[in-house]
Amino acid sequence: MPALGPVFAGRYLLHLRDDRAGIWEPWTLALLGGVREPGDRGLEAAMRREPTEESPGLKPTGPTPYAVEKAASVDGHAVPIHVHARLWTGDPEPVELREGVLLAHRHARPAPA
Repeated sequence: MPALGPVFAGRYLLHLRDDRAGIWEPWTLALLGGVREPGDRGLEAAMRREPTEESPGLKPTGPTPYAVEKAASVDGHAVPIHVHARLWTGDPEPVELREGVLLAHRHARPAPA
């Protein structure tokens, strides 16, 4: 499962996930991303396709490999998440969203203890 994390001046472009059937972790701020589909020729193809599906008009650079993390899927299976850095310097306010309810730049901060 690739995650797309456009970063601008130390900020991450996140979207607030909506609560629809099949949405992983609804009502959380998350990196844009999705799954590799049968027509994708690889992870990079999936990473280039996903932003245009979720938010048409968003055209970040990259992707540049960043990390691989493990998480539990909606059915409880362990899945690898390939995180790639991308750069996008646009204004998230006018970007159309087809998934999620909010798109915004956020600074990375440690969670409160």
